[in-house]
Order: sequence, then C-alpha cells, then structure tokens
Amino acid sequence: YSYAHVTTPTVVSIYNRPLGKNYTRSCKMIPKVMKALVKEEETASYHYKEVPVPSPEEGDLLVKVRKVALCGSDISLYQWNEVAKVVAKVPFSPGHEMVGEIVAVGPNVPAEFAVGRRVCVENHFYCGDCYQCKHDQRHICQRLNQFGHGKGTIYGGKQSAIAYQGQNESIMRSD
Repeated sequence: YSYAHVTTPTVVSIYNRPLGKNYTRSCKMIPKVMKALVKEEETASYHYKEVPVPSPEEGDLLVKVRKVALCGSDISLYQWNEVAKVVAKVPFSPGHEMVGEIVAVGPNVPAEFAVGRRVCVENHFYCGDCYQCKHDQRHICQRLNQFGHGKGTIYGGKQSAIAYQGQNESIMRSD
C-alpha cells in the first residue's frame, strides 16, 4: 500500500501537532496513522492494517469517514473476479459510497468546504475531455476513474480518513 505522495509533516497546528506542509486550515488533533481495509494483491483478500493519515495537497479535502456502505462491487473486489479485474487496480482501500466530515483542507479549496462541514463523496472521476463527457454522458467516460476502486486514487471509505479531490463532492445540510 503505497503512500509515497504523502508529504512529510513540517508545520505545527494550534494544537502543537505536526500537520503536512500543505495544510491551510484544520481542526482538532489529527493522528499520524489510521486503520484501513486495503486490497494489496490480485487474490481473494483484504487486509486490515495501520497506514499513514494522508496530508491534503492542492485542492484536497481531508475527510474523516463517518459512514460507508457495503456495495456488491466490494464483494467482487474482495474475490478479485472478472468484474474486479476490469473496474479496479491494486493497491487501494475499498468503499466508494461514503459520507464524512472535513477535518482539514489543502491550499486553494473553496471556502464553502470549511472544516467541520459534512460531505458526501462522489466516487467517479471524469476526464472532462472525451466525447461522452462533452455530451453530458460522464457516467460512461472513456477514461473513468473511481474512488474506492484504486483507479485515480488509492483511497476509499473503508478507512478512518481520506484525502479527496473530487469533482462533485456535495455539502450535506444539517437540517
């Protein structure tokens, strides 16, 4: 499970706790490691282990996972059947249907995505350039990547926190 892109903590928050060099706004003490369910090999398996908490990069949200659903595709991914071989790429953490709370943001994140806001994560990453995307058919994008499937990101909802730079995250209302 590679977190090679995670930045080395260099900045200290108001809680005297190291945060990544790219943090611009954060709340509460953020741990260095978290528990995560990970898919590391192309066999029938998942592993439950400790991994580093990611640092949000440019435009990223660091989201504490609050709820995650178990989908039929998660079973296919576990089994590593023919469907999984098409829709996923190891390594990754499964769980593409999730909601959470923003606990930190990277640089250049719109103010509406403030720390403490609840968000629902869109699991599709569209290219925006192919014929389908240009004709409002993003769900069949030629270069579709997917959160929780190891395509476009290693993150998924079956871990304590995610770094997310999606195209369609939605702020959830409190009422």
